[in-house]
Amino acid sequence: MRLILDPPQSGSWNMAVDEMLLLAAQVNKQAVLRLYQWNPATLSLGYFQSYEEAQNHECAQQVPWLRRSTGGGALLHDQELTYSLIFPSQYLASQQISHVYDLVHKSLIDTLQQFDIQATTANAKQTSDDQQNSFLCFQRRCPCDVVLRDFKIAGSAQRRCRNYVLQHGSILTGQSVFAPDLPGIHELSNSDMNADTLQSVWVPNLRKLFDTVFIEKPLTDEEKRATTALQDSKFKADTWNMKR
Repeated sequence: MRLILDPPQSGSWNMAVDEMLLLAAQVNKQAVLRLYQWNPATLSLGYFQSYEEAQNHECAQQVPWLRRSTGGGALLHDQELTYSLIFPSQYLASQQISHVYDLVHKSLIDTLQQFDIQATTANAKQTSDDQQNSFLCFQRRCPCDVVLRDFKIAGSAQRRCRNYVLQHGSILTGQSVFAPDLPGIHELSNSDMNADTLQSVWVPNLRKLFDTVFIEKPLTDEEKRATTALQDSKFKADTWNMKR
């Protein structure tokens, strides 16, 4: 499996890379794990959220914003580690594809336990209709989300494209000044946890999970050109970001 460990990049670049890799997988048949961070802090709307709703939220007035190609609530990407996983779906039933959420999140929980941080998956008692209607994703709860001390610290979403699936997710490693009501792992565990520390330990655990060999390979020049084209035509464009 190809492994990409990217430095912090802008929101439009990060979303364009994920989409480029998903489209490329239709041709090169390559499974990919990518881990990355964000600079500057960016608000990403879920695919079905409205532009007007974003404009009424304080976060959208403070940081750049864009629209993701996956659903769910808005995400304030700042003090976090983000992953994207691209894998083939043609031999998997729909239930098996959804099960990948559980596998990745269980691996994250096991990784945090190595730091004596006791996270769990959310249960039915931690979900409500009011939460599901919250603007920010980390104020919502789904049964597969990862929680720590009743706060959501990780969630994921999927997009299916022909015979491949893009699953990406955010792990809130620290509290953002732009969303002070959302504590991260650092604050909730009183630890020195940050994105780089988590990545260094989680990657070997993910390799064991997928029972594969990671081949680290950064983006090629051709892939960077394709990403730039997607960034300019879609994730920087009002026609995409203000479409709803």
